[in-house]
Amino acid sequence: MQPALTVLSWNLIMQKSPDDGSRRVKNIAAILYLVVMAFLVGGSYIHQQSDKKPVKESVDQANQSSDVGQ
Repeated sequence: MQPALTVLSWNLIMQKSPDDGSRRVKNIAAILYLVVMAFLVGGSYIHQQSDKKPVKESVDQANQSSDVGQ
């Protein structure tokens, strides 16, 4: 009787519920959302870092522009 019980419980475990399809779609959508957000945030961060100038360079340019007027 034990092997029949094992086979029966194995079949119950391996049965797919109707929610498996929707769960898979939701998981794929969540992964795509995370990839898109990582791309947007990362691109924004890189763009912001590339726009920043070192402080010394900015000060030198400000001094040069004020010297021109004198």
